Amino acid sequence: MKSIEVLDCTLRDGGYVNEWAFGFDNAKSITELVSYSGAKFVEVGFIGPHQDVDGVVRFSSMEQLMQVFGNLKRNASLSVMTYAEGYSADCFPECSAETTEMIRVIFWKRNLKEGVEYCRKLVNKGYQVGVQLARTEQYDLSEIGDIVMMFNDVHPYSVYLVDSFGTFNRDKMLRYADIYEKSLASDIHFGFHAHNNMQQALINAVTFCEQGYEHDLILDASVLGIGRGAGNLSIELFMNYLNQRGGDFNLDPICKVANRYIEPIKKQIPESEIWGYSYPYFLAATTGRNHSIVNYLLEKKVDTEHMSRIFQRMEQDGVGIRFVKEEVDKYIVETSD
Repeated sequence: MKSIEVLDCTLRDGGYVNEWAFGFDNAKSITELVSYSGAKFVEVGFIGPHQDVDGVVRFSSMEQLMQVFGNLKRNASLSVMTYAEGYSADCFPECSAETTEMIRVIFWKRNLKEGVEYCRKLVNKGYQVGVQLARTEQYDLSEIGDIVMMFNDVHPYSVYLVDSFGTFNRDKMLRYADIYEKSLASDIHFGFHAHNNMQQALINAVTFCEQGYEHDLILDASVLGIGRGAGNLSIELFMNYLNQRGGDFNLDPICKVANRYIEPIKKQIPESEIWGYSYPYFLAATTGRNHSIVNYLLEKKVDTEHMSRIFQRMEQDGVGIRFVKEEVDKYIVETSD
């Protein structure tokens, strides 16, 4: 292992709890502060088939994004996430001082081949590209090595192991990670994106970092763990761990972001959108279902015991990987006492 880098995803993944409506002034302050913590990258939102809305960090183009983040005082590279379907790689300009340095591309198994070529186009445009194999557990252990190797000749910056639904325990994570380590070209960073539905984000991150892998590593984290479902790996906990093993991360700017911007969000958003460990998110993770279903069930005032029946039935029927409101409504009725 040569290095461990941190990518802050406070704005991008945190946006799932507030519809990305941080306000542009707040988003710029968050980005500037986090950039002086020692994070290598700060991810500032999404680019995709979106309507541009004032204060919302989901953008229709790189030009729109850079109108907000282009003139920041910062000590880290900027990243943005996009989709391998629904938004063409041709829409991105050549990488330059007028763009983010990194683009991360998220895709699912159904559009894997398109994802490879999408990433190749962005690499050829000069971007550092992050490959996000969403919900990595959907790939069998017998096939994941070959899939990882599909990206070796693309030469992205990183290829990620992604625990989208927070279902990985230590052993499950390592079974995938060991295959990545053997399959990934040596010049590509090995990434890990954790969710905290089973309170495993930190222990999995620490375990990942202590395997002695030969690759440079990069891990995602967010301030106070803000993010989808129960949230992400908490950047303050992870940086503190790295400092204990000789790192030089500055937690003062992280504290300022937590106090000024993230804690107030908890007081403003509906209870159903508040991130953090809870029994409902545990139920979603142990059955492998989409954690967006939890938010909807909380909105519908479904109690935890009823949720347990819903998730068990969904698991039996093989549904709930995607959140479909009409489908969830059906299971609420069918599993009622």
